[in-house]
Amino acid sequence: MEKKVYESTYVTLIVNEEAQLLKVIWLPATESMQDEDFRKELTAYAEITEKYRPTKSLVDTKFFLFTVVPETQEWINQNIHQRSLQAGIKKFAYLVSEDLFSQVSIELDFGQYFSVGFLSRKPFFYFSLKFV
Repeated sequence: MEKKVYESTYVTLIVNEEAQLLKVIWLPATESMQDEDFRKELTAYAEITEKYRPTKSLVDTKFFLFTVVPETQEWINQNIHQRSLQAGIKKFAYLVSEDLFSQVSIELDFGQYFSVGFLSRKPFFYFSLKFV
């Protein structure tokens, strides 16, 4: 059974405890999100992983319109990725945006997993869905 555990203007977090899955759904309002807002939302994500200890994370970035700057990518690596991995996340799947700049930001974020040793141990995939 899925339950919404966090909701803001920018993101919704849904946990399915039976499937050990955390869904992260970024919303179109991310277009006006500030760096401080983004960090707050990722901190909430890390707290939820620590509370519910899911092993899988599905991140829907189809409507993610915020461009992550390099300084924030480093902050994510130091403050968020480590926490979620230590909380038990073992598998990630990303649905990516059609927006080029947002997609590049997400792809750069993927690279951070190499530096914490995650991608060298497990396959990592992301998906783009196109609807006709």
